[in-house]
Amino acid sequence: MTGRTDGTVRTSGEHILFNVIYNHLPAENVHALHKGNVSVVWTRFPVEGADLCLYLDSYSYTGINGSFDILLLNEPIVVQPGQYDPEVWGHFDHVITQYDTFVKNNGFTKNVSPRAGFRTTEMTPETAVTEDQKERERIYPLDGRIKGICMINGNKQSTVPGELYSKRIEAALWFTTHSDTPFDTYGTPPFFLRNYRGIVPRGKRLETMKRYRFAIAFENVGHETFALGYIDKMLDCLETRTVPIYLGAPNAADYIPEGCFIDFRRFADYGELDRHLKHMDEAEYREYVRNIDLYVTKGGLRPCSWHTIYDQLLELFAVRTGRPGAEICGDPSSGWAPGLSPARGTQEIKEQASTAMWTFAGMASKHSPLMDYDNAAPRPGGTLPNGERLERILALRRQGKSAEAVEEFAYMGGGGNMELQYLFASLLLDVNDLDAAAVYLDLILAANDRHSRALNDRGAIHLSRGEIRQAVELFHKAIASDNTNYDAVENLVTVLTRLNVRDHAASVLADLMEALPGDDRIAAIAREHGLETGGADTPKTADTPLEPPLSPPEEDPGDLYDTVVKIVSLKDAKRFDQALREVEHLLAREKDSADIHYLRAQVLNAKGDADEAAGELLRSVELDSRHSNAYNDLGCHWARKGEHSRAFDSFVAAITSNPANYGATGNFIRFLLNLRSEGEDIDPVRTVKKVFFDGIRDIGMPRLPDGSKRALVINRDEAIPWYLSGLLDHFPLLTKEAAWWESAEIVRLLNLHGYIVDCVGPDNDEALDQTDFGTYRLIIDGGTNNLVRSNTMKDQRKVFYSSGEYWLNDGMNELSRVMRFALRQGIIMPADGRQRSNFSDEKAQYLTYFGNDSQLKGFGGTWKAVPLDASACFMPGERTKDLEGARGNYIWSGTGGMLRMGLDLVVEAFARVPGATLHVFAPLENQTRFFDWFKTMTRDRSNIIHHPFDGSASDDFEETAWNCIGCVFAGQTGSAPGFMARHLSFGLIPVVTRSSCVREETIGFVVDADDDEEIIEGIVRHIRAMNAAPLEELEARSGQARRFALEHHTREAFTRSFEHLIAAVEG
Repeated sequence: MTGRTDGTVRTSGEHILFNVIYNHLPAENVHALHKGNVSVVWTRFPVEGADLCLYLDSYSYTGINGSFDILLLNEPIVVQPGQYDPEVWGHFDHVITQYDTFVKNNGFTKNVSPRAGFRTTEMTPETAVTEDQKERERIYPLDGRIKGICMINGNKQSTVPGELYSKRIEAALWFTTHSDTPFDTYGTPPFFLRNYRGIVPRGKRLETMKRYRFAIAFENVGHETFALGYIDKMLDCLETRTVPIYLGAPNAADYIPEGCFIDFRRFADYGELDRHLKHMDEAEYREYVRNIDLYVTKGGLRPCSWHTIYDQLLELFAVRTGRPGAEICGDPSSGWAPGLSPARGTQEIKEQASTAMWTFAGMASKHSPLMDYDNAAPRPGGTLPNGERLERILALRRQGKSAEAVEEFAYMGGGGNMELQYLFASLLLDVNDLDAAAVYLDLILAANDRHSRALNDRGAIHLSRGEIRQAVELFHKAIASDNTNYDAVENLVTVLTRLNVRDHAASVLADLMEALPGDDRIAAIAREHGLETGGADTPKTADTPLEPPLSPPEEDPGDLYDTVVKIVSLKDAKRFDQALREVEHLLAREKDSADIHYLRAQVLNAKGDADEAAGELLRSVELDSRHSNAYNDLGCHWARKGEHSRAFDSFVAAITSNPANYGATGNFIRFLLNLRSEGEDIDPVRTVKKVFFDGIRDIGMPRLPDGSKRALVINRDEAIPWYLSGLLDHFPLLTKEAAWWESAEIVRLLNLHGYIVDCVGPDNDEALDQTDFGTYRLIIDGGTNNLVRSNTMKDQRKVFYSSGEYWLNDGMNELSRVMRFALRQGIIMPADGRQRSNFSDEKAQYLTYFGNDSQLKGFGGTWKAVPLDASACFMPGERTKDLEGARGNYIWSGTGGMLRMGLDLVVEAFARVPGATLHVFAPLENQTRFFDWFKTMTRDRSNIIHHPFDGSASDDFEETAWNCIGCVFAGQTGSAPGFMARHLSFGLIPVVTRSSCVREETIGFVVDADDDEEIIEGIVRHIRAMNAAPLEELEARSGQARRFALEHHTREAFTRSFEHLIAAVEG
């Protein structure tokens, strides 16, 4: 036993409840099992009334709750060094662990590593144990296997002595550069290796492994003390009859027979291992497999299960209570079955939302007092920080040493970072390793199918393989995603001219010159290829269709369709007069066809008769008042002629006639941006939003099959039209607030998961009043009271997309702030940020939040809470912070609600610390009363500096942030996640109030006070402490802040977290 000495255990009568608490448990993996009268329930937070609590690692522990508290010391010391500390263990009644050293020296209970992960109610493809020999031979045949090695792990890093992450990379790198033995690497986060083959889909790990004869099975840790008894990575190899090459526990043979694995320690180096594998004959190989089969068929893998741990808990509970296990269980012979025990009755399981005593990040960065850090053996790849390694890689590339840069990249962390993936792919292209580069480009495009540079490079690889159609398609997509991607433009034009499709190439360039007036690069490409473009500096017209614009009419199966095909072909061949004669023949038959007049307009436009074409377009809309394409082309025509009013009206008519005409939306946006660049007083964001007065409907319908499920998203919708027209990167507010990008990403992800989406702004009550809520499978309410509009329906899922605190708490807190400021300063500020009363939480099945669990206080209902990661609207690149120069400099930024965000308290605090400088980035002039007070406060204080705030991507903000050491937030929950996301990526150490409810509070300093004066003094105290802190502490905290941001505050992090929400909803 450990430091807990109260000796009490609560029992609850006939039914016994064991609670497994895992702080990172996905919502879809909450479940229960039972054996007789004993139930085991997995939750994220402790359950009320549990008789025994098992905490899966220390970061799941929330404090003593009166039950029998047990720590499962699961993550090895290289992952969570901070939990390998007797002071931590002293918080628990007992500890269960795999590690023999602590079993022997500390009296802990020994367990074996369970293979089941968190899906413990049933066998899955990932956790199967096949003990029947004939079944093993059928499922995992030996014939046809690759005579090589696979490695299925994630690209992770640790600075703790004994880590083997770098050893895995060393092995993969050696075989890639020194051997012809196949060595294929898989996993997530991705490795930066030329032999990396991609992410293994969920449920396909064993299926992938069984294709190989051998597998690298290096544990996370190989320390002579802290790895004893740690057997994990070879278990799947034994199931699949794949011979493991093992490194890790020095005493592995005490648990797995020596004949079942190849002990890497037997070989002097990788060359000797390689020769051993090459010279291994069939009989020796099959002898390894025979030993593996013998071990597994006799039940060797059976204990590697959570059920074994549940039985251990039952035994420990029996000892603790002095009651026989049979009496406790009631039916000890039965197995663990899904669901709660019938003995539980109808009593509800209630989680107690609470904050963990420690965090994963905190325990990962904390040193263990038991580890000798000073005498660690050298690590493969060295100990260079990622930032410095990246600088070395870039320097090697500049020197033309891309091959060396590729090898150096192998030891880089951040495998999930899209821009690092792209840099590595670029290096692979430098050394002409096209197959390896394609793997990384496909990874990028799977996450972001609008990554223009990746689209272009992937197209170039297709082109090198003679796959012309795929190449042209990707070059087009690259240009549509970014029309300033000149490499893609050059590639596309080159291919088209070589195919002798010069007219199409000229059309592409003309469109680009219209969209980018005065762009010399486009003009140079045109001159280089000898192409005429017309040179108009106007929005582009509708694309010439690659397919005929009309389908064969069902009532007339004659030659109409063939004639249209002929006309399009003649137009593309610039045989305009002949094409027009064919159109005249059609008009003689179909004189009142708006489509035929539109076709004639296309031919005339191609011929250069713009005015006559406009007449045909007018005739088209006269015949069909909802002909969206004709209105769009008219808008382009009037824009070219400078008739802005008529262009505006035409574009609006095109969009209102067909809101899914995203080409018209894109042209309208370009038109508005051009007007603004010419000095017109116009707000493109508000103007576009007014056009979509009914919201944006049926998003994804053209691509998804009939009968697809539908979703209603009630959230900020201003950026959605920009996203749908491929112009999201041009959205003016994109770098001001991350919510704009996040709203578009939600739509993209729902489309990806098969939902047709309607998106309506939260303030669009008229559109919401006319919406039939009963038609949706999923409703996501980021507004106010909208879930109350929908009656509960079968199979309908309701999500309250909450980012702040409960509306009543929020309102009371803001009014309190206003009152307290008035009492302190004698100035009454408007309470302009209060939420309206909102009861959507009471109707929701799922509730999202961006802060820590304290944010959930006040919400009602029976929802499942799903945490989301707030993205940063700008993520700076790697840069070494000058900590000594940054010391004493701090930053605060925000776009509004200065009292809500606590700027007044921060300013008053820095007024008392003249030795520290505060940089304030905010549009203070928008809040006149507050600005007047601010100017008065700072008039004689040179240490408080006001900057205009033009987003975190601005040069001024970026440069200032890198030259500051901390950020200070004393506001309310709703603004806090965005504040943290904006600042931590610069390595800024946070000083926050407890009421901000941010997850990042353990990285920096927390002011645990509610009184204004105490908050101000708390900020002062922490600022002074940081100013005096040793550089080593500042470096550690700053690095931790940056790492936290890279893990939790990127766009990729938001995407992953929202995918978890979708999985929970669909589970």
